[in-house]
Amino acid sequence: MTLTIITQYRGGSRLINEGIRDAINERRAELEAWATRPLSLESIERMFKYSWYDPSEFAVIGYRVNDAFRVVGVAWAYPDRDSAWLGMMSPYISPKVPEPLQEEALTLTLAWGRRVIVRKGVRGVARIYLGFEGSTLHRLAGRVLRGAPYVYGYDSVLMRYSGEVKSSTLPEGYRVRAGTLSNRDLKGVTRVHNVAFSKYEFFTPWSVEDTRKFYEGEDVEFFVAETSSGEVVGFIDGKVFSALDGRLSASIMTLAVLPEHRGKGLAKALVTEFIKHLLKAGVPKNRIALLAAAGLEKMYSKLGFTTVRRNIYLELPHYY
Repeated sequence: MTLTIITQYRGGSRLINEGIRDAINERRAELEAWATRPLSLESIERMFKYSWYDPSEFAVIGYRVNDAFRVVGVAWAYPDRDSAWLGMMSPYISPKVPEPLQEEALTLTLAWGRRVIVRKGVRGVARIYLGFEGSTLHRLAGRVLRGAPYVYGYDSVLMRYSGEVKSSTLPEGYRVRAGTLSNRDLKGVTRVHNVAFSKYEFFTPWSVEDTRKFYEGEDVEFFVAETSSGEVVGFIDGKVFSALDGRLSASIMTLAVLPEHRGKGLAKALVTEFIKHLLKAGVPKNRIALLAAAGLEKMYSKLGFTTVRRNIYLELPHYY
């Protein structure tokens, strides 16, 4: 059995798209399945239509069986948009395939990823995202890179809601309401997203059409914070879903407020109103999750969330 990598893929094969979906879901289901929303085939197919999708930064790993292609994993490799020293890789290798095949898949993935980021001008280190600490991929990377000069870090934290929902008081001149798919709300949310997250390495700018496709296609719900004049200055979004363990859960996916409007209690008001909405939808309080960017755990703990598990990465010289 010989593994191969498909590059410049644009989503043209339903069979491969199904394999991509399964490989990602299998890796994501391994730990904390209660907090994991299964990706659908439609979600995978939609990914190839977003403005941010670059086929030169995506690869499918697998092997051929007769005329079919069995997907073992997928990976993204891309440079930090604001730096010439940092390249990122995000491999998804299915934990269901035999360990020797996993090791070979990750080895091929890392070699491909290094070529991509070097070709795109990166001259520093590669950051490899491994998912939750203790995962198969975390342990696998340690074996594949044994002896390499890497260091560990983490970029985000899975948190679970454990607080008590209380009323929040907004300052004069602001209000929080359920968002709509109107152009005004979508433009406002897209602007807040692009401003608030532009400082992070993982940032990719969204267009209004990207936001529309995501909210409509994934049935994402959102609330906005706006001024009395109607300017959207913050938002929260998330989704109620049947988790990979088969029970009802919800995830808060994004919480953002424009810098000049922070410190006024808008984040607390957005979280409070959204959690009230999720509880009314029947989601148990202890099955409301969010993924907080590293360094924001203290802020979210004040909003009623407790840490469950870290999302880790390792960094090593990309030429290794």
